[in-house]
This record gives sequence, structure tokens and C-alpha cells, in this order.
Amino acid sequence: MREMRFLRGASALACLVVPAMISACSNLPAPGGPRIHEIQGRAHRSLYHGKDVGGLIGIVTLTDRDYFFLQDPNPDGDDSTSEALRVYVGKNGTVPQRGDRVSVSGKVTEYYPGGKKTGNLPMTGIEAREVGLIASNRPLPAYVSLSTGGRLPPGRIIDNDSVGGEPENPQTPFDPSEDGIDFYESLEGMLVELREAVVVGPSSKYSEVWVVPGGAGGFGPRTPRGGLFLAEDDWNPERIRVRVGKSASWNVGDVLKKVRGVLDYSYGNFVLRLLEEPVWEDGGVKPEATSLRGGEGYLTLSSYNVLNFSAADKARAGKLATQVVSNLGSPDLLALQEMQDNNGPLKAGGAGGEESFRLLVDAIRAAGGPVYEFIQLDPVNGKDGGQPGGNIRVGFLFKPSRLKLVQRKETAAGLPASPARLGVDAPAFDSSRKSLLCEFLFGESSLYVINNHFSSKFGSPPMYGSRQPPANGGSEKRVAQFALVSSVVERIHARVPGAAVVVLGDFNEFPFAEPLKSVGNGKAGLENLLGRLPPEERYTYNFQGNSQALDHVLVSAPLAKEAEVDVVHINSEFASQVSDHDPVVVRLRLAGQ
Repeated sequence: MREMRFLRGASALACLVVPAMISACSNLPAPGGPRIHEIQGRAHRSLYHGKDVGGLIGIVTLTDRDYFFLQDPNPDGDDSTSEALRVYVGKNGTVPQRGDRVSVSGKVTEYYPGGKKTGNLPMTGIEAREVGLIASNRPLPAYVSLSTGGRLPPGRIIDNDSVGGEPENPQTPFDPSEDGIDFYESLEGMLVELREAVVVGPSSKYSEVWVVPGGAGGFGPRTPRGGLFLAEDDWNPERIRVRVGKSASWNVGDVLKKVRGVLDYSYGNFVLRLLEEPVWEDGGVKPEATSLRGGEGYLTLSSYNVLNFSAADKARAGKLATQVVSNLGSPDLLALQEMQDNNGPLKAGGAGGEESFRLLVDAIRAAGGPVYEFIQLDPVNGKDGGQPGGNIRVGFLFKPSRLKLVQRKETAAGLPASPARLGVDAPAFDSSRKSLLCEFLFGESSLYVINNHFSSKFGSPPMYGSRQPPANGGSEKRVAQFALVSSVVERIHARVPGAAVVVLGDFNEFPFAEPLKSVGNGKAGLENLLGRLPPEERYTYNFQGNSQALDHVLVSAPLAKEAEVDVVHINSEFASQVSDHDPVVVRLRLAGQ
């Protein structure tokens, strides 16, 4: 470990103001070298990277165990260049206090939080060899205001011009006025203030919340409940991640005032680390309840990802049950994803999951709901992905008074078996949960339902990372999985013309991306019912402040005629969640009923 000196009082001042004595204090360049904004430059990587600099003077704005942020209180007037940087003193170094005016000498570095392999962008900083204290308790530099009348982030583009897909490429244009990734880079390490902010992503277990500047026009599209809707051509760079205290419990639509902190970077995103507690105002957003109900000739179905639920999760069973009864209206058929085996993530105990389903069935009955029956087929232990040891799978709860499960092997005419796990031997479903096909009788009418939980987006690079645009992780697997499911739908359609088919679940994909983009091209004429909602209401999930649709219900043409759909927002917008997905409820009329 290199030696780093922290100088105080007269000796520090002597080294700072008498050039002849600097060489006696160290072999670093004399003061009068580049200032912070010159080191930062108009780029994601400093042109001074690897060079020694001396006499950088600024105010300490934020401290941590082995580093601090230093900001020049006298900006150069160029919004494209940051006036701050990160100073690393090492594990054995001394960190000054906030408000200290110090001089720093050391080597310019580009630090990748978590390592370069994470896909993170670098942070320009100094590996300090010498930190000299000039004065204490100095006023902090002025905050950059992200508000009307100050500086506002771009509202649509994160990055669209990186040469070779690399923001760090020296040939890449630096355009903070258009590219969100450049806008936040131009504020790296600086004091930033939002006089008013609207929460668009609820506070999480990581003590973070996502906000947009309040009172500023041009941002969106917005959801009716205050969130930001992710569109194919708008990934919402106006979102700002804020690191808050662990006690914060803020929901989408809440308003925060006096949001002040230092703009840091970690886990693939710029993040505002607060220096004081904001003023919070309740936005009044409440969980929804659907008005869709079944009845004579009409059937209600719901798709719900229940976030790794198992029989070991007894405390959550009652909360899920209350949602099913009070918010979903006790649908006739409930398609569940992320149901785990009986002992949850414990490695021992095999893959059996009947106790998990039974616990939820009993909890729904205790909450005043109907007596459901369930159908699920155990996966092979450790073969279907998800949380290690959890053996997640899909399954159904159904009202026996309304639906009868058809149980049969594949017919001579080519109709698939019911119930049946789809994709068992298909490479696309390796280490991924298998889809479940069941035929139900509703009166005299057959209803074919395929419950899906396609491969995740794991492997997608950070949205503000070193690869632009970020790849859509797992896309090829999801396309192949949907192709297999679609082939089964086409087989049913060929054997039973006009068949009532529902393909639903957690597709882990946006409606504007494949495979969902091409839904409807097959002979069965599947329609994504979310398309019947206003665009800004088509969301079931909130990721990093972007409200987006990952859960879908597709129906064949005969069912689409009188279909109704409702996304019931009960989780994704709230700090207190029973699951991280919002369920979808549909009301269908079956022919002949």
C-alpha cells in the first residue's frame, strides 16, 4: 500500500503556497497545474488518466471510509465539465471532514465501481498521495439545481451516438443536452439539488428511490398514478436514483422537497447521495381493486407472479390471500408464477410443491375467499432456474364450481396432453421454468390455458453502463420459448377450429420487443389484451423508476371479441410490496355459454 500524507496547519500551507518547498514535501508537480474541470473534461474518461497532478484545491462535500468528494467552488462556466471528483486515500489514509478546504496531489485514475467486468462506467478521480488541510468549516459550493430555471436532464435519450457502442471511446461525441448518460457525467461528483421531486420508483430494500424533477414540463410519458412509462422510443433519462435512509417508505406519486446531495455512480447508474433528509409529502396513491367479475357465461382469469412464494413463507400467505379476495375479486382461474417448492430456497427436500399451493389455498379460504383446487407439476430438482433451491414453477388455482380440469394423455388426433409441461426436452427451456398447459371445461366449452414464465433478462448490461445501447439479455431464449408455445397453440387451433386459447404469464418482455411484437401473426390470431388499455396504463412492473409491462394475457380470436382487461396496481408502485409484479385480470365470454 502506497503512503498517503494528510498535512494540517502551517506545514500544509507551506507546501501549498511556497513552490520551492513542494519538492521537499513530495515529488509531485507544483500547484498551478490543471484544475478539476480540466481533469474531468468533456468526456467519460479523463485525458489526464495515469498522470500525476498537484495542488488541486477544493471543498470536501461528502466523505466515506477511504475516499471523499472534492469540488472546486469556482466553476469555469462550462456546464459540460464537472467541477468535482472522487479522491481515494486508501484504507490507511486519513479522510478529511465535510467543509474542509484542502489541497490534493496524486495520480488521476478512472475507477470502475465493482470492477470493469461489471459493465459500469468509470469515475474520474485521484489516488491521493498527499492531502493538505487549508481551512475547516468552509461553506459548501453552490448546488446545481435540476429544475426549471436551472439545468434539466434530457427527457428521452440515454445514448444514441457512442462510437462502437462505447461511451468512453475518444471518438464518441459528448452531448449533455441530448444524451442522459453525458448529462449526468457532466455533474459527476458535484453537489446537486432538486427543489421538488416526484417519486417514480418506490423506495427499495437497498434504501433507494427513483425520482424526476417536479414542476418541469416535457418529461414522460407519465402514468395516471404519477409514474414514468417506458416506451420503445423513450427510456426516460430524466429518472434520478436517490440513496435514502433505511427508514424511508416512499411510493410512486409522493413528492420530496429539498433533495440535496452528491452525484455518485454505482451498480450501473448515477445516484444522488443525500446530505440531508428531504421533506416528504404523501402523493395519496392507493392499491387498486378490479371491478371485473365472472357470471353466467363469463369467466374471470388472472395472471400473477407471486415472487418466490413457498410453504415456508407463512407470513406472506395471508397478504397474498387478501389481495386475491379483495383486489382481484377471487377470479375463477388464477395462473401463478414463481411458486416454489415446499421448503423454499433450502437445498434439501426435493422439488415437491404441493404444500406451497395448499398453504395459499387455505389462506384464501381463511380470508373469506372461495375454496380453490390447484394443479401444478413438479420440476426436476434444480433444473428450472430461479432462486437456488427454490425450484420455481407455474401452476393454477381454479374454482371447481366453475371449472373442471380435463386430464388426459395426448390424443390420437394430436391434441396435447392435459395437464402437460411444455418444453421439457427443448434447449430453449434449459435451466428455465417450463410452461404448463391445461384444458378446462367451463360448462360444455373447452378452454385451453398455457401458463408461462419465460427466461429472465439476466445478463442485460446496465442502462447507464459502458455498452450502449445495452443488450436485451435472454431475448433469444424468450423468442425460442414463445415459438415452442406458439406451435402448441397452432396445433390446438388446427385440431379444434375456433378453440378458446389463453396464453398468459410473466413473459419477461416488453410488448414492443420480440416475441410479443409479432403476436397475432399465427393462424390462431392471438391478441395481447394489454393493447386495449391506454398506453400509459400498460404496466405491471417497476424497474429503476420505469413502469413497464412484463406480464401479458394473449387470447385467441373467439375470446377477444368481448374480452375485458385490467392491470390491478397493488405492488409495483409501493415501498411495501407483497410481490414485485402487478397482476392482470381479464373477463372472457366463451362461445356457447
